[in-house]
Amino acid sequence: MSMKMTLKALLFVTTVAGFAYAYEQVTGDSGQGAVLGGFEGRVFALGPALDYTFKVGQTPVVTNLRYFYEFGVENRLQGFAGFLNVAIPLFGHSSEEPEQ
Repeated sequence: MSMKMTLKALLFVTTVAGFAYAYEQVTGDSGQGAVLGGFEGRVFALGPALDYTFKVGQTPVVTNLRYFYEFGVENRLQGFAGFLNVAIPLFGHSSEEPEQ
């Protein structure tokens, strides 16, 4: 397998992994909108993640899907959180060398 074929094979990548996040508000809310008090919030979350990278024509497209179960919540909404990201470059050129 040539180096060029190896690079093309790497352009279609799928990754499945576990993900986590933690959020802790270290100072209370303030200002005119804080009519109910400081509400220093906290949340922890765990869940699966799926990443998929592919090409549309010569344009690389990166997608990320995350789904989290939140726990240990204080002064915040509790439940599930889902995120879908799609990244497509707007400018630039392909890093591949032209065919000869």
